Amino acid sequence: MSFVELTGLKRRYAGQAGTLVREFFIPVLSRAVRYDRQTGYFDSAGLVQMAEGLAGLIQNAKPSSKEPPIRVIAGATWTEADVDAYRRGKAPLAESLGTSLLDRFAPSDDECVRLGLPKGWKPEADQIARHRLGTLAWLVASGMLEVRVALPLDPSGRPYLPGRQGALYHPKSGVLYDGEGQRILFQGSINETGAAWARNREKFDVKRSWFSAQDVEDIDAEEQEFKVIWDGDDPQLLVLPLPRAVKERLLEFTPSDGPPIRDALEPATVIPSEEDRLTARRYLEAPRHPGNAHLVLSPLWSDGAHFRPFPHQDRVYRRASEEYPRSFLFCDEVGLGKTIEGGLALRTLLLRGQVSRILLIVPRSLVRQWMEELREKLALTGWFYDGRALHDVAGRRREVASALAEAGIIVTSRHLIARSDRRAEVLAAPPWDLVIVDEAHAARRSGLDDAPNQLLSLLQDIRRRQLSPTLWLLTATPMQLDPIEVFDLLRLCGLEGQAWSDWVQPSGFQQFFEDLRTFGNRPPIRQKVVRMAGIAVRQGAPALDESAPPKQHWSGFQWEIFVRSVNQSTAEFATHLAMRLSQLNALQAEALIPFLARQTPLGVLMFRHTRSTLRAYQAAGMVSKLAYRRPEDVPVDFASAEEEHLYLRIDEMCRQFYRLADFPPDERSGVGFLMAVFRKRLASSFHAFRLSLERRRDLIRAIQDKLSEYDITAIQHQLVSAESEEEDEAAEVEAAFDRERQRLTRLYGDPTRRQSLDEERKYLDDYIRALNRWDSDSKFQRFDETLRALVAGGHRVIVFTQYLDTLDFIRDRLVARFGDRMACYSGRGGEVWDASANTWKLVDKAEIKARSKSDHDRAIHVLLGTDAASEGLNLQQFSALVNYDLPWNPMRVEQRIGRIDRIGQESETVGIYNLYFRGTIEEDTYFTLKVRIRIFEEVVGPLQPILAEMPRIMSKVARGEMEQNEAQQLLDEATRRTAGSGMQPLEAFTQTMAIDQSDQPQAGQRFAGGACRLVSDARAARDVDHGDSGARFSDDGIRRPPSLLQIDVARSPGAAWHSR
Repeated sequence: MSFVELTGLKRRYAGQAGTLVREFFIPVLSRAVRYDRQTGYFDSAGLVQMAEGLAGLIQNAKPSSKEPPIRVIAGATWTEADVDAYRRGKAPLAESLGTSLLDRFAPSDDECVRLGLPKGWKPEADQIARHRLGTLAWLVASGMLEVRVALPLDPSGRPYLPGRQGALYHPKSGVLYDGEGQRILFQGSINETGAAWARNREKFDVKRSWFSAQDVEDIDAEEQEFKVIWDGDDPQLLVLPLPRAVKERLLEFTPSDGPPIRDALEPATVIPSEEDRLTARRYLEAPRHPGNAHLVLSPLWSDGAHFRPFPHQDRVYRRASEEYPRSFLFCDEVGLGKTIEGGLALRTLLLRGQVSRILLIVPRSLVRQWMEELREKLALTGWFYDGRALHDVAGRRREVASALAEAGIIVTSRHLIARSDRRAEVLAAPPWDLVIVDEAHAARRSGLDDAPNQLLSLLQDIRRRQLSPTLWLLTATPMQLDPIEVFDLLRLCGLEGQAWSDWVQPSGFQQFFEDLRTFGNRPPIRQKVVRMAGIAVRQGAPALDESAPPKQHWSGFQWEIFVRSVNQSTAEFATHLAMRLSQLNALQAEALIPFLARQTPLGVLMFRHTRSTLRAYQAAGMVSKLAYRRPEDVPVDFASAEEEHLYLRIDEMCRQFYRLADFPPDERSGVGFLMAVFRKRLASSFHAFRLSLERRRDLIRAIQDKLSEYDITAIQHQLVSAESEEEDEAAEVEAAFDRERQRLTRLYGDPTRRQSLDEERKYLDDYIRALNRWDSDSKFQRFDETLRALVAGGHRVIVFTQYLDTLDFIRDRLVARFGDRMACYSGRGGEVWDASANTWKLVDKAEIKARSKSDHDRAIHVLLGTDAASEGLNLQQFSALVNYDLPWNPMRVEQRIGRIDRIGQESETVGIYNLYFRGTIEEDTYFTLKVRIRIFEEVVGPLQPILAEMPRIMSKVARGEMEQNEAQQLLDEATRRTAGSGMQPLEAFTQTMAIDQSDQPQAGQRFAGGACRLVSDARAARDVDHGDSGARFSDDGIRRPPSLLQIDVARSPGAAWHSR
């Protein structure tokens, strides 16, 4: 295997060591055949850190009679005893050095504190240390590893004692070699201390021999330096073999069961026994047997009882699974359970053996959430495809020849799979049994040329080439601006062919709803509307019911005769129907509209439930209460003229360097998007804005310094990753930034224009310096006052921001006050404060959920989150939400509020506090949301056009393409258009829906309102600890029989499994 295959290698790595082991050391060392390493300080902690990922090399490296495949130079310091021994010769020195180095295997309490280790730490008692030292011991014993110790000398060849300048040999670097002659060099501040091995912070740069001549030169220089030291030719280092006593001590860690096959931080793969396999097979096949349909849900639990979906969820998942392979749109409003509906239907099909290859396409930011919910809520295993390999939620990695040809649930981001360079790979894959697309409204036509965007085009190709018989499209907003959007999604779900007649044409589809709006006062169009409704009824839309007439304007007899005329297809009844329709008075015709609105393709291919469903449940006693929203303005005034100038200086910068009129049309998108990013980041915090300016400056410097294309692309990728928040437009965002990078490169290549690039960099430097000098932040001060009052009033608070940079800024200022009563949730995952280590500790979402409960012994009082926390976290026990900044996309605001305003909210009201600077675009954003959309007071309903218009209009304002007064006029027009449209497809369908009789609860029936979760394998490890070979324990402590094991259809034919 070659290093070149590692296409995901980055130029620089920084983060917690556990993550870097998985991202860098394991994949690189598993392909290496040789390894030269310089490590800073010889002690047990340093050896443990140096050995990270080293087990992966064991499979490839071979002993050699010339040189061992792994060579390590470790630094050491002189003791007084070593100096005395050195005067007597090398043999006495070796003995003395052995004694001093042995002492470092068991550090004193003071040394433990210095190293960041708990007092009394011993490597034998540390599982990770014991494992990695065992790896080193096995390598030494097998002749595959040699360690030499380097002691510093002064220019005259005398020992340099600790404390004197230059007294430590402390490099941190390594060169790795694969079997094809390629090399990788890493250098940096690799942390080689601390017992919390997975949480240690590391940072290092990486050079690759196949990327650039500069990289080759750097690697050559490192190789030469290592050779000089290793051979003892450096006059300022005394290099000695590892003392025999130290070697013998290390060999005590040699594992008795052979060489380790993986690093201690690498997730282990459990190989089940044959008996376990047979047991799992019986459980998996049981739901297929007659009378066992109930077993589909039996292992799922919620709040200490068997999980039971709400009636609308139950009806949706049953219909979707029973009518497989029919395609559907799942369009319930936010918080009503689209994921539960689609997931239960998927689970049903898997357990029945009807599907085995599933492709799940989701937004990049929701990949982990989907993986976790598949496992936690549905007992299913998904495998994430990152473009190179497959990964499960536990971090296990599967290298396969063709990931998209694998069986099982393959989860991938739409950002990846919709790219043009991935199209051939997708279309060459074997057919899928089912394709599920989350946030499917992202599949739409381009606003520029009305052509399908990349995702819509991909789904159309999948449909056209019959690569899947079934598409399930999940979205709360299938129509945002134009009926063509929902029409395109319906086409993907099967709105095609002669059977649908006029419905298959966009013009016919849209005309039906326009005619429906005027059905009451335009008799000539009535027969056409009823005819098209009849086509939908024959395809499965609900027919008119003789026993259920409109509540007004129709007698029972009139309705019965009319329904018979509609339902009969003979020529005689058709003539009679035409006459009846022409004779209807306007009120009778108006009363027909809600019935006809259900007789459309939407009534056949779409599931949709709204907030009214929850109100109906509340009225029926199925949910105890629903909270009401109480929005609060939190305006911020600039503390001084200097602060206001820093904020408004962005206008000067944009006028001077980013005025769109100064650029040709093909360069405006990148520049315009850059301006929008700057303004959104400034509206978030001065801190986030400053970091954006620094990244822009660094990109310009990289171009001016003539770094390689690879390096510049890497910097550009970091910029896109940090700044891009709109997942729906991820591909367009990346393309816009790429065009901007190319523009800067062309600018630098033109001697006549190169000066403008230097002027921009100097301006950015000056702006950054001014921001660094400003040590006050009136927005944070106002926020802090609000937060103190809320917490003092007994509220538990969630704080939202769009950007990680702002989140870090806030938490750094709050951690001293709240400590472990504050937590964070973002794209990095969950984080809690570890006071013993004085750092933030990564935790999984389950711990954040557990500590969100008020009865937890370390309950969270304040949760900081980016919009990643607006998905998948249900925080009914939090009663206040603070929007530190406001997204321009109103649906994101609704997603945020939906975390606390949901079934089970313990408070009668939820407070929503919104910060904004007066007289800025922040204030404009807030009042558009509050006044025009009323999003803080009620769940998003029929205002779809204005919802989609707002982010586009605000972006135009930010880019300087539109004045603020023009933007307000457009938003007003969108509001009027919404109010006057009357019968847009989605609204027509939604307004006519009501809770069916089947939604009414039976006597004594209760339904779970929280998220369901699996109570079996999630606790398998705990059961083993308790010595329980069969029974399982649920959250309420009751012993229960074994339930269905985790389903993973990717691991064996049909349906397979794994045990956690």
